[in-house]
Amino acid sequence: MKKAILSQEELISFCREMNLIMASSIPIQEGLESVIEGMGNEEAAHALHLSLAHLEEGNQVSESFKQSGLFSPYMLSMLVIGERTGKLDHVMAALADYYEKNRRIAQKVRSGTIYPLVIAAMVLVIVGVMVTKVLPIFEGTFQVIGGELPRSVRQISVVGKILIALLILAFVSSVAAVIIFSVMYRTREGRVRVNQMLKKLPYVENIYRTYQTALFSNSLSLLVSSGYDLHESLEMTSKATDDSEYRGKIEQAIRQLEQGEPLYRVLEEMRIFKGVHSRLVRLSVQTGHIDSVLREVSEKYSAEVEDSIDKLIGVIEPALVGATSLIIGGILITVMLPLMVIMSSIG
Repeated sequence: MKKAILSQEELISFCREMNLIMASSIPIQEGLESVIEGMGNEEAAHALHLSLAHLEEGNQVSESFKQSGLFSPYMLSMLVIGERTGKLDHVMAALADYYEKNRRIAQKVRSGTIYPLVIAAMVLVIVGVMVTKVLPIFEGTFQVIGGELPRSVRQISVVGKILIALLILAFVSSVAAVIIFSVMYRTREGRVRVNQMLKKLPYVENIYRTYQTALFSNSLSLLVSSGYDLHESLEMTSKATDDSEYRGKIEQAIRQLEQGEPLYRVLEEMRIFKGVHSRLVRLSVQTGHIDSVLREVSEKYSAEVEDSIDKLIGVIEPALVGATSLIIGGILITVMLPLMVIMSSIG
């Protein structure tokens, strides 16, 4: 049987619906059954029936949802946190917001990826037509009138063919990279590998780290606000993260807390928060408002990630348009020069 998959929209809708059910007096089993009946995705509905059966046997929500195979380790870890804190409805709302942000970011990344590929394809077609069709016509015209194609035109023809080969290579490589990354990102191991590669890209590295900090802040805020001490909160947050570097920092922070290091110093030495946010978190520890401050910091970092992606796309788009204009303009000038020579010869 085909493996069931929830789309981003379906996952967001599911989390929203479960949040409403858990926040009301409706039993979870009855609410989940209602959600399943309203789903248009038959494979996902069948998978959720497995979860429903486990719920009816008295199992925990996190363990029951795990049986469906529809949900990520991050979501399941957050559900465990919700069960321990008694705030499953809050967790479902937070997950819906999390996946909504992911959807917006994914849309921005897709548009930022597809646009360069479309431009590259257009340039490839235009340059190919000019070099393989237009220039040979001028060469034939010159031969008819007894002339010889100017050296500059012959040179541009050679350069154009080299350019076409490079564009084809770049285009095929880019498409292959997008497909490979998309396939890899469907598994947890693949996501870890992709994340490791992304962290090596200069500008993308900053966006990735900011995004991980937003996730860390959100998880820690939820746990602290539920009454857990920071030691337990950090242990649960460590299990919820897919990033090995962040997990290492969290485990180091746990060891420092066990050795008696002050909380504010432990958070500072993690070097996760930047500038004013680091000072704000330190002050929140001293005033006892760390949960609300972490939630606010998470929102700011999430917004910063979206702004950074917008800026990156804003730089890529005009750069591509400018490069395309220069390439096409250069070829057009080279084509127009022999045309002027032909016209003067006819005159």
